[in-house]
Amino acid sequence: MRVEEELGTYLQVLWRYKWMIAACAIIASTVALGISFQLTPLYTGTATMRVESVPIGSGLLTRLTNTLVETATSYTNLDEVARQLGLEKPPKVEVEIVPETELIRITASDPDPARARDIANTLASIMLEQSMEFYGNSSLTERRKNLFTIIELASLPQRPATPRVPLNAALGLSAGLATGVILAFFFEGMDDTLRGIEDVEAITTLSIMGQIPERKRTLASVVDRIFSRRGRLLPMPGLHQLSARLLLSEDWPKSTSFLITSPEPRAGKSTVAANLAMSLAAAGHRVVLADMDFRRPCQHSIFDLPNGKGLSDYMCGKIQLDAALQHALYPSLRVATAGSSPDGTSEWLAPVKIGALLERLGKDGDYVLIDAPAWLSVADPAMIASQADAVILVVARRGTGRKQLRFALQQLTELNARIAGIVVNRASNSWLYTYYPERSPKKAEPIPSEEAQPQERADVRI
Repeated sequence: MRVEEELGTYLQVLWRYKWMIAACAIIASTVALGISFQLTPLYTGTATMRVESVPIGSGLLTRLTNTLVETATSYTNLDEVARQLGLEKPPKVEVEIVPETELIRITASDPDPARARDIANTLASIMLEQSMEFYGNSSLTERRKNLFTIIELASLPQRPATPRVPLNAALGLSAGLATGVILAFFFEGMDDTLRGIEDVEAITTLSIMGQIPERKRTLASVVDRIFSRRGRLLPMPGLHQLSARLLLSEDWPKSTSFLITSPEPRAGKSTVAANLAMSLAAAGHRVVLADMDFRRPCQHSIFDLPNGKGLSDYMCGKIQLDAALQHALYPSLRVATAGSSPDGTSEWLAPVKIGALLERLGKDGDYVLIDAPAWLSVADPAMIASQADAVILVVARRGTGRKQLRFALQQLTELNARIAGIVVNRASNSWLYTYYPERSPKKAEPIPSEEAQPQERADVRI
């Protein structure tokens, strides 16, 4: 994989988990701000002393300076500072030698800015007095008064030195972002679902019959579904390519029955079946769409058809097959709903009965599309697949697991089922699907009657 592709993959992961990363950043920065505001502000006062370089020997001067610094923060000196300033306890002071200079920095911290200034100045005066005691050599008597000097007294600090609220917030934000990125790649690694067509191609050599891009939900579409009594079956970009492959392929003669299923539920196989039936019917072909998902039927909801009589009633012998077929949207499209008799499904799905049913349906249509349950959920799809001409497997990006896809393909192979190909639903959106604007569904409908318009259930994902 090229560097550009790897970078694009990483960016896609970050974009996919953008809300989690943002939440981690906001939480971490909020916690950092909360802790910062809870801390007591501390002010610092800094006094500076100078050690004059004189020809007394560098070793002796270094020892004198280090001795002065080490004794500056002794309990004796700090207690003396507390006594002179009337403090209840020894102050907090740091004394350090500034590297590569002749300076000694005295820094005092205290919640009171004036007290921090006084502590630093008082300790500097005590150190200056102590420096006079560190000379035992009489030859240095003339120089020792000018050897240590105070060159800058501490001034009144105007703002607290700690906590540094902006810095803490920035550090919290950075830590949150880093945590969010780590969690994003961790969850990405733990996610076993398909991420795109590349993952499908890595599992099987079956042809990809089509990619259905994910449709973004807008406020207008949500309001339309809530308040409209009749909706529209929105066209799915990519379905025309799928129907074209079926029409142009020489492998599928007339009266071909296709079982449309998915490894797992909620991959969108029912919506794909409905839109594929509509696309084939729009091309002038006779299409029969059979809803054989008797446990959770939905084709009647998608097309806004009554479900009082359907295939289950026909299988029970209550009605004739013609009574179970209903016209929907196009004159050449007939839908056989599941019906109102869901009991006894195992008896209906005997291979002999299924074969006879598909043969009867094939007489009424050039293409018979069968909406069956998810493959790994129940045994029904396997019984239907043994009699159907081919199987179209629908997988959903970020919805179908790799293991489940492998298991479903393995079972289909063991049953000697003929797999027409795989349809990748909810694929990543591409400008290829939006370059040419879609025609309005209302203008494309040949049935002008308002009562004949089917109700949209584009959000049904069975």
